[in-house]
Amino acid sequence: MKTVYVIPNLLKNQAQEVAARVCKYLFDNEYDVLVDDGLKAELENYISKYVKFCNEDEALEKCDFVIAIGGDGTLLHAAPKTAKHNKPVLGINNGKLGFMTDIDASELDKLSAIKDGTYKIEERMLLEASVIDKDGNEIIKEILLNDVVITKGAFSRLVDVKISVDSIPTMEFRGDGIIISTPTGSTGYSLSAGGPIIEPNAKCIAVTPICPHALSIKSFVLSSDRTVCIEPGTVAQDRYISIDGNDHIEVKEGEKIVVRQADELLKMIRVTDQGFYDRINGKLVKEVL
Repeated sequence: MKTVYVIPNLLKNQAQEVAARVCKYLFDNEYDVLVDDGLKAELENYISKYVKFCNEDEALEKCDFVIAIGGDGTLLHAAPKTAKHNKPVLGINNGKLGFMTDIDASELDKLSAIKDGTYKIEERMLLEASVIDKDGNEIIKEILLNDVVITKGAFSRLVDVKISVDSIPTMEFRGDGIIISTPTGSTGYSLSAGGPIIEPNAKCIAVTPICPHALSIKSFVLSSDRTVCIEPGTVAQDRYISIDGNDHIEVKEGEKIVVRQADELLKMIRVTDQGFYDRINGKLVKEVL
């Protein structure tokens, strides 16, 4: 793998300096480094001698792999487009938690595993979320790595939620909302809401209610070939959908959300020997306590 597309999150602290260190390391190790030309104005003075600026479609077409520099949010943003182009991605943490990223910005020497061919590829399932209007038209369709969240508006007390699986009514409750997550997303909002921890290479879908107003309503896990449909109740309420933490979009009366496994798989590069439970203990236990 000789050509790499670097995606830096310029909102992070010292983002330009970190991007420069990464790009210089890659350039010094004889990689062809591509960066989105939309970032040229902000990065030209830092990395122009190490990279070629081009549009993102061209970069994703030409590259052998992608490096996303930032935190988990940066990786979530990069995941759908790298999966669509069937390109593996490596996350370098320049944020706070960095649970899904593989190395920190201070560990660039570990990138030698790519040149040496000693890296590993982990495949992660993705979900496809669609919003269907009352006439059956698909008005939103997105691929995601973590989760789909349907929640109440800022001034709503509770929302009514009806869930069916493969067209079979499964659960109905009033609460703050519901989370549909991948195994990768099980350690995010779903976990905070009482959902299970699922190994990221598993193939399943987790359904986690958010503060349900009923003791009998619990999280459950489905086979990955199931289709989940979420229909808000008939009472007029403010309801919103958020896909991988992006801006909340209002779900209007009569609309429903359909979630199923995506056709694409995300390929994540691992250059360290740190396993899933090492990251659980190192990131979600020690750093929280």
